[in-house]
Amino acid sequence: MNRTLGGSLFIRNGNKYDYCYKEAIQCLLEFCDKVVVCTTPTDDGTYETILDMASLNKKILVRGIRDRDWNYMHFHAKYRLSIFTNYAIEMLDTDYVFNLQGDEILDPSSYEWVRKGINEGGEGYLCSRIN
Repeated sequence: MNRTLGGSLFIRNGNKYDYCYKEAIQCLLEFCDKVVVCTTPTDDGTYETILDMASLNKKILVRGIRDRDWNYMHFHAKYRLSIFTNYAIEMLDTDYVFNLQGDEILDPSSYEWVRKGINEGGEGYLCSRIN
């Protein structure tokens, strides 16, 4: 059975911090049926870059977070990451979700294993991060 897989990613100030968010999005596009990128308007051009990417690829959906919502949140940064990652996931109607952060990519040799895993119907999977 072919199940659907959605990718999710949250990024803020990706250019400012030199994150590989564009590569992360491209990575997700390689093995996901659709990709949601949750982001906030910034002055470093990250938001505009993501909108440009989405205009060129219909598999990319953008969930924009207003600055006032970002600033209103009185949570520590690690909680914000969870909250806004969940905002991205809420837009997906896929059977499974693969979440990456804006400074991560998945080794291309893993793509087929991810797809095999979801098609076999497992409850969930964990991947190790190598820095």
